[in-house]
Amino acid sequence: MGFLDKVRSTVGSGVSRVTSEADKTFKLTRLSSELGAKRHELDKAFQDLGRAAFTSLENGTLKDESLDEARRSIDDLQAQVKTLEEEIAEVRVGDKTPEVKVTAVERPCPSCGKDVPEGMQFCGHCGHAV
Repeated sequence: MGFLDKVRSTVGSGVSRVTSEADKTFKLTRLSSELGAKRHELDKAFQDLGRAAFTSLENGTLKDESLDEARRSIDDLQAQVKTLEEEIAEVRVGDKTPEVKVTAVERPCPSCGKDVPEGMQFCGHCGHAV
């Protein structure tokens, strides 16, 4: 094997490794984004449940049936969040790249005041840079 063949082989394996790592990073970013969106939907479902419970309490008509739809929505979203977390964990198995932090830590947006997950560069509600 000549010198140029060795260079070609080394560069080829390096490109393959970089491509593989880029694919993992892209997948982790996509899954993390989906997870953040599902957590946001889950928070909204909890708010809706709270409003429904409060209204029912105000009216003196708190019944399990009136809260079933919100409860089912929360159960469904929690299952989706768990699935996304498991997918992220599977992608990371054996991965030597830095971990993408998926956490519930949030900070308020300086523009609209909505909670923005730590590590996000823009508010998901108003789009303002944080």
